[in-house]
Parts: sequence; structure tokens; C-alpha cells
Amino acid sequence: MLTARGLRAGYDESMVLHDVDFCIEPGKVTGILGRNGVGKSTFLKSIIGLVPLRNGCLSWEGENITKRKPDKRARLGIGYVPQGREIFSSLTVEENLLLGLEVLKGKKRKQSIPKEIFEWFPVLKEMLHRKGGDLSGGQQQQLAIARAMIGNPKILLLDEPMEGIQPSIVQLIQEVIGIIAKEKGIGVVLVEHNVDLALECSDYIYVMDRGTMVAEGKVSEVKFEDIEQFLVV
Repeated sequence: MLTARGLRAGYDESMVLHDVDFCIEPGKVTGILGRNGVGKSTFLKSIIGLVPLRNGCLSWEGENITKRKPDKRARLGIGYVPQGREIFSSLTVEENLLLGLEVLKGKKRKQSIPKEIFEWFPVLKEMLHRKGGDLSGGQQQQLAIARAMIGNPKILLLDEPMEGIQPSIVQLIQEVIGIIAKEKGIGVVLVEHNVDLALECSDYIYVMDRGTMVAEGKVSEVKFEDIEQFLVV
């Protein structure tokens, strides 16, 4: 379980997150909703450690990790797929996937790509020796998620994974997110601008506005009219 209390974070002198509290549970998909520019991506980056925290406490399974560096957080089991995917375009699909093993140490280190990766994303097996830059946007997104999953994360942070992707691939990614959470017991944090899609995927949601969480609740209990003011431009 990952919990935070009073997180404040930003860039240089500009503060983006203000006293953010949240809790991410294993086996659940937690959606983060909000308009563009309210701090959703910064929120994910603060969890993985790419944006330093100014105040507050971030706890992982009861341990304070507020001052841990990004690579240390990754080795603890926090996986991250940024907006824009950030795959290595000059490397093959296989080489990109094998990089996901770098977060594993010792006996946990695999020697090959797990078969389940290709069960989730069959196209990656077909394109194993193609350069990452030759893949379509949807194929690159599948590669980015697969690479994060190879590291055996306990929590997976996804920053708008369905953005600009064709409907058939969106459906596939939705299905895989469900499998990752329900069958693998991984806590998934989904930042998504499509409200309907986010509500369909998530078990619990937080609504963000101006760098703070302004509403939260189980998807089954949340009424759209109660959060509409924070989502409609």
C-alpha cells in the first residue's frame, strides 16, 4: 500500500501540488481525474521521485520513502509509464523489453521476457526485432506498459495511456489494466482525461483541481453531478 499525507511539490519556485493526501491499494485501479494543467502528471512524477517533494510524507508498505531517489523507488516496486511513452526508438522491441529487467536484482532477475507479456500484447511478439521507432502509437504504448510490467511492480503508474490511440487498442489496454489489477494484485494508478473511460476502468477515483484533491470515492458511489464542476472546461 502506498499512502501520502500533505504532499507539496513543484518545479523551482513554482508549487504545483498543495497538501495532497491519497492512498493506493493493491489489486485496485485508482483513477485520477481533472482538467488539463491541474497537476495530475506532476502528482505521478512526485510518487516515482522525478519531482522532489517539498513537504509531506510518502509511505510505502509502512516505510517512509519521501527521500528515496527514483531508481530506489523503482526497485521497491513502483512502475511508471509516462505520458508520451518514452520508449527507445533506436532499440528493438526486444531490447526495450529487456531494459525492464534492470530494476530486478539477484535471484529475482529473469533471464528472458515472461510469456504473459506476449499473451497480453501479442503484437509485441510479432514485432520483436523491429525498432521501437517503427511502431505505431498504440504499439509503442503497449511496449511501454509491457516494459514496466517486466520489472514486477507492485504499483503501476499510468499517465494517460489511452491518449491518441485507436479504439481497438484502447479496449485491449483496458482489458490488460483489469488483468494487472485483479489477477496480479497490482495497484494501478490511472491518470486519464476521458472521464467515461476512467470511470469504466477504475474502482476508486480522486478528482484533482489546482494541485489538490477536491473529491474522492468509490466509482460505484460517485455521482457525476457532484464532480462535474471540476472536469468540464
